[in-house]
Amino acid sequence: FTAAPWLALGAYFAWTMMRVLPQWGGLELIIAAIVSMVALGIIMTAADKALFKPLRKRGAPFMFFYLTSFGLLFVVRSIIWLIWGPQAKYYYSGSSVGIKGPWGIMVTSAEILT
Repeated sequence: FTAAPWLALGAYFAWTMMRVLPQWGGLELIIAAIVSMVALGIIMTAADKALFKPLRKRGAPFMFFYLTSFGLLFVVRSIIWLIWGPQAKYYYSGSSVGIKGPWGIMVTSAEILT
């Protein structure tokens, strides 16, 4: 259940790092991605040790893991909304590359990805 919020949290970490790092012609995105993966790995390991390891030790039924995971989904999502808000964030603020479709319809990469 918590795969999507963890991925979103990693994306927001990378987005925040992109705002902190100087512009290096795209290299900042690679650095931000690596740093956010490491940070997310540490946070996910801590969540596993704090929440799921005690359940595994006790031999808890599957439903306990399910409910814990479901609750964690809302916690992570709420943290994202509290820190970054509900608005969409973009890695680059420049013009978006567009694809011209049939009948002159222009679709930008930002519209495809959001």
